[in-house]
Amino acid sequence: MKFKLTLCLLISLIYFSASACVCDNVIITKQFQRANLVAKIKILTITQDTLNADYHNADIEILDLYKGQHIKKIKVFTWLKSSCGFLPEAGSTWLVFASFFNNRFSFGYCNSTLVDSNPDEKENYKDKTILQLEALKFLKNDNITHPNPYNVRVYNLNLSSTKAIKEQNRFAIYLVQINQKSSTPKIKALRKFSARASNKLVEKAISHAKFSREPLTRTTEMILVIYHDVKLGFMNIDIS
Repeated sequence: MKFKLTLCLLISLIYFSASACVCDNVIITKQFQRANLVAKIKILTITQDTLNADYHNADIEILDLYKGQHIKKIKVFTWLKSSCGFLPEAGSTWLVFASFFNNRFSFGYCNSTLVDSNPDEKENYKDKTILQLEALKFLKNDNITHPNPYNVRVYNLNLSSTKAIKEQNRFAIYLVQINQKSSTPKIKALRKFSARASNKLVEKAISHAKFSREPLTRTTEMILVIYHDVKLGFMNIDIS
């Protein structure tokens, strides 16, 4: 009896794990590049779409616009019958990376982040979201709309722990130029860290990283966002 019960529990765990919704990490530069609209929005009202059960219609207020145009309505891909189903509540605030298709803007579970302060959220989740919003403001103010137009991928970016460095800036942004004829990229800091030692460490790590795009036929540029975690030291959470 115990064996059967254990087996049933194991099968249930495997089933729920397999059916759970899996999304890529919210990588700011990657999502920003793909999206037609990037904004922090407040859901005012949300109602079922009468023509498509997988969608809801939302009236919204744009609190901060980072890319795209001001809109008042948006489609929400709720897909309630699936493992990726979700239904934003009226009054909640979201960071959305919306796409434009068939004359409508829409977003879903995998291209949105809840911004509201929630006592159940882990502190590192809140902190990461705040940093991402600050990075988006920088991209907007610097008129950067295509941070990685050629989908360059970064490998082996080894950032050492820097707990000993007193760093005041929580993130830095670098413009990296990759030339197929040279193994060493050109690096320009668009927003530096406050400590000179921090900038040296990060730029050294970028210069030794591997960059690839298939095919890499021309000189290309990409934006790298490097975040600083007070406890862990540098931690890049924005690499595709």
